[in-house]
Amino acid sequence: MEFRKDVKNRYFIYYLATVIICFVLGYVLLVSLDKISNPSLEELFISIYTVFTQFGMLIFSVLTIQTFATDYKAKNILFYKLMGYNWLRFFLEKVGVLLFWMSVMTLSGICLISILYQDFSLTIVTMFYFESALIYEILLASMWGFLLKSVIGSYVSNFAFWIIAMIASIANHKLSFLARYDASNPIFLRFNQYYNTGNTEYLDIIGNVIYTIILSGVILGIVCAFRKRWEKNGI
Repeated sequence: MEFRKDVKNRYFIYYLATVIICFVLGYVLLVSLDKISNPSLEELFISIYTVFTQFGMLIFSVLTIQTFATDYKAKNILFYKLMGYNWLRFFLEKVGVLLFWMSVMTLSGICLISILYQDFSLTIVTMFYFESALIYEILLASMWGFLLKSVIGSYVSNFAFWIIAMIASIANHKLSFLARYDASNPIFLRFNQYYNTGNTEYLDIIGNVIYTIILSGVILGIVCAFRKRWEKNGI
């Protein structure tokens, strides 16, 4: 139902525009800040990835939170319940559809750049890291969107968590897991080294997979603990 609703309301156009903006901004930053008008494939990918990880919590959270707030504002939860939905199905479908649209468009953008450069040596790894960052950002924004009825409240909470997580990560390396994909995190720095050297030892594929699984479990646990918010927010 969520997928059909996105197509009918043409929400996917906004998702596409958001992803395009991130890709364009990645190139603009290279030209304006680094004075690189003809970047290499590695330079372009890492610049776009920086936009995704540094601004993604601000950019992607807007659309993510809005999808929850729209149903809460329209008092649609009773309708969902009549359709046989519970809090878990509602949450998972929202997250799943968001990830589908964002992932398809992001991965398509990566493929297009690889085609333009006629170089696919970095494509798979780049897709994996972009997808990991997307899952992190969409899961967190979805949690706040589910818990809080107010768009502003959800957005501010998401933004506050992002800032606190970055500060904590910088202040204490043991808390770096809170902002795993931030530019100050060793994971990001090692990924950058991979682009510079091509050495796969700098990659942390398994670590990202484990982190995503644990994060998903934690988010679902929090949503489950406050599952009554679903009815309270939307009925």
